Amino acid sequence: SHDWPHGIMGFGSNNKDLLDMWTQQLRRTITSNDVGNPALSKILHVMKPRYWFAAHYHVRFPAEVSHGSGSKTSFLALGKCLPDHEFLQVVDVEVKQPNAKVPKFEYDPEWLAIMHSTAGVMHYDMKKRNLGTLKPDYKPEQRPREEDIAKITEEFKSANNGGLEIPSEFARPVELKAWDGKSDFLGARQAPYRCSVQTVAFLRKLKLSNR
Repeated sequence: SHDWPHGIMGFGSNNKDLLDMWTQQLRRTITSNDVGNPALSKILHVMKPRYWFAAHYHVRFPAEVSHGSGSKTSFLALGKCLPDHEFLQVVDVEVKQPNAKVPKFEYDPEWLAIMHSTAGVMHYDMKKRNLGTLKPDYKPEQRPREEDIAKITEEFKSANNGGLEIPSEFARPVELKAWDGKSDFLGARQAPYRCSVQTVAFLRKLKLSNR
């Protein structure tokens, strides 16, 4: 996720380091326990994933959340890809497919149903909108019905070679350009937006438009 789950700061060990790195405004945020997204906190404690990776605050922050009965989530956020930033870490993940030469990843049916049902309230500009006006029957706390999950899953499978497997092919939207060691890449202009080929293909399978 981009945001951190709300409350994740309470499970970390280097909060002091973060306070030293962040601006005064962010220090007030962290000390007031206002860091993170409450909705993601719900997902964290309901789904109890083994790993959770996040961004947003551009600092390295590891944490471990215990859910009881031996279940735990290893959380990791990393910094920006800049000099003297901790932006890279190798994580060894235990594979539950011992006979597979290459591990296979699959889309989650409930997540597909959520993506489909919330498409009407997704907007990518800076305008504030009332979700109740956009879609009066939309209830953020309501999980998809089993029949909706089954319907979306079957439709998606028919457009995804009969299964839920995530394609392993990856296409770059732009060509990579090596840094010459001299140019000021921090002051360079940002490249124009180019949509990910993978995103377009995924939305097409869900019968959603790319906005």
